Amino acid sequence: MKTVVLCLCVLALGATKPLSDEAKEMLKAIHEECAADSGVEKEDIMKVLEEDGDDQKIKDHVFCFQDKIGIITSEGTIDRALLKGKLSDFLEDEDKAEEIVNKCADEAEGKESPVERAFTLGKCIHREKPTE
Repeated sequence: MKTVVLCLCVLALGATKPLSDEAKEMLKAIHEECAADSGVEKEDIMKVLEEDGDDQKIKDHVFCFQDKIGIITSEGTIDRALLKGKLSDFLEDEDKAEEIVNKCADEAEGKESPVERAFTLGKCIHREKPTE
C-alpha cells in the first residue's frame, strides 16, 4: 500500500515497473516532507484523485511533491522531458509515456495557478495510466 501511495504521489501512477529501494525511500521522504506542510494523510490522496475531489490540502500536497521532484516549477512550468523520463521509469511503453505527457501537460497548462496545474496533471495521469 505504501508503494502504491508513493507512486501515486509521484505522478498519480501505479508502477508497472518495480521501483528500486532507493527510489522508494526518496519518494517516501518527499511525501513525508510535503505531508508535514500540507497536513494530508496518504489515504486521502488516492480518494481525491479517483473521485472528483477538490480538496485544497491535497492540491497543495500534489504541487509540493511535483515541485520537489522537479516536474513543475514554482511558477507552474511543466518540464515535459523530465516528466516523460519519470513516467518511463514506471511504464514499459515509452510511446505511451510520451502520449500521456503531451495530453496531460496540455490539459494542465490550461490552468492558471501552479497548484491547479500540478493537480490537473496528477489527475490526468491517474486517469490516462495503463491499468496493468
